[in-house]
Amino acid sequence: MTLQLNINIWVPTGVSQQVIEHEEGHRQVSEYYYQNADKLAERIAATYMGKQVEITGADLGAESRKMLQQMATISPMNTTRN
Repeated sequence: MTLQLNINIWVPTGVSQQVIEHEEGHRQVSEYYYQNADKLAERIAATYMGKQVEITGADLGAESRKMLQQMATISPMNTTRN
């Protein structure tokens, strides 16, 4: 798995330095939280590795999406947020 974070900062021409610094703060926050995203993704994926689920129905794509949503809802990562 390859993760990457591309950040584009868009500001109007002639915007004040204060606005630029504010937007730069958003960039820094994003980079801070993304720096460990690979480890978090590995922890989440580890709980599902080797598991099999059966998907049936007329629209397998829709059923697959529904199952993925259900699995994400019951993820061990979601139980820590109350």
